[in-house]
Amino acid sequence: MPMAASLWNRYLWADEVMASTISVIRGPDDATLMNRMNLDPTSREDLDWDGASDRQSDAIAEGASIVQLDRLDDWTVVIEPNGFITPGPELTALLSTDGRAASSYWNVNALMIFAWAIDGHLRRWFDPLLGHGEGSPLPEEDALPFGYPGQPRAAMLALMERLTGVAIEQDWLIGPVRPSYLIPPRPR
Repeated sequence: MPMAASLWNRYLWADEVMASTISVIRGPDDATLMNRMNLDPTSREDLDWDGASDRQSDAIAEGASIVQLDRLDDWTVVIEPNGFITPGPELTALLSTDGRAASSYWNVNALMIFAWAIDGHLRRWFDPLLGHGEGSPLPEEDALPFGYPGQPRAAMLALMERLTGVAIEQDWLIGPVRPSYLIPPRPR
C-alpha cells in the first residue's frame, strides 16, 4: 500500500464528525491568536467536544461561536466543533502572521475549505470536494483522495499533517476537556 494511502486512511474517522473547523498554527503566542480571532478571554469554560458542541448551538443562534484551544508539539490547535466562523482563507492568512497556519473545515452540507498560509500570505486554498480555489496545488497534495469519489475529509487532515507534522487523532480531538472561548457576534 502506498505511503499516501496509509496516511489518509488514519483519518477516515473524520467522516463521523458532522461539522468542524480544525486549524493548526505555529508562530504567534496564544494571546496574539486570541486577539486576532476576537476571542473573549473572560468567557473561558473548560469543555470537552460534546460540551462545546452543545454550547455552539446556543452561540450560533446569537451570531457567535465557541472555539477551543489546545497544543500539539509546538503548534496551537484551534477547534470549532460544529462551527463555521473561523474557517476561510482570510483568517488563516491572518493567523499565520509571523508563522504558519493550516485550516480544515467541513459541514453537513458537504461545504469544505482547506487553507494554507505562511507569514500572513495565503499560499493555497481550495474546496477539497469540488477542487476550485486559488493557488497552485501543493506537492503535499499528491496522491491524496480529494474530490468525488474520494475521502476529502481524511485527505484534508492528511494534508494538514504533511504540511505541519501535526497528527490530529480522533481520541485527542473528541475526548479531552480543554479551554473553550466565545467569539462574540460581529457588530452589524
